[in-house]
Amino acid sequence: MEKLIITAALTGAEVTREHNPNLPISPEEIAAEAYRCCQAGASLIHLHVRNEDETPTQAGEVYKRTICLLYTSPSPRDRTRSRMPSSA
Repeated sequence: MEKLIITAALTGAEVTREHNPNLPISPEEIAAEAYRCCQAGASLIHLHVRNEDETPTQAGEVYKRTICLLYTSPSPRDRTRSRMPSSA
């Protein structure tokens, strides 16, 4: 069988809940959705984050919170340890 890499782009660059009512906005929603995507077979998450008002942001604190949640969420492939890098 050929290897396949599935990338999940959870939020899009400028989509809002008006476009898709299931759009994850908060870091917690994004992390939960990323976990579900990994359970379904995704290998990578393409990440954009949002402010609470759904607007795109490049704010480091929002990325940091989201990434910390992604790394500490249980992995369907390895439930025995956190995936948080030791330098974080």
